[in-house]
Amino acid sequence: MKKAVKQILILFFSALFIFGSANAVFALSTADAKEPIDVSKPCSLTLTYAIDGKKIEGLEIEAFLAASVTADFQYSMTGAFSAYSIEINGIRSQTEWDEVKDTVTAYIAADKIAPTDTQTTDKNGVVKFENLPVGIYYVRWTGNESVDPVYGFVPFLIAVPGL
Repeated sequence: MKKAVKQILILFFSALFIFGSANAVFALSTADAKEPIDVSKPCSLTLTYAIDGKKIEGLEIEAFLAASVTADFQYSMTGAFSAYSIEINGIRSQTEWDEVKDTVTAYIAADKIAPTDTQTTDKNGVVKFENLPVGIYYVRWTGNESVDPVYGFVPFLIAVPGL
């Protein structure tokens, strides 16, 4: 029983860490940004994939630059996504961000949009994306079932850098 509670807590805090930070970013409006950002500086994004404390090695993770951002945090869809009418400024709820994520997911599948970058998790379950342009990224696991067909990770949107 004690082990089950510990595993549930680990899973909860892992999910809170992964999705809580993304939720915090997107619960804010771009109008809430405190200072401008330097949009010419590249960014990095580091993620850890783990379940029940087990770091997952060998997962292929894709990052798609979905939206660019101005120095005063005004977003606009970019690249292959610029052809779509998706409003992403002024969003105030996680439900609205989930709708954007689902729409982006559908466009990637329908139009076979290529990722901006693809990386693989290391032995510590860590994946690093370096030299990324600032913006909003759609991040997903490709479903590499040769690693372990039991695991699955939900795609998400993340602002790089955050507000």
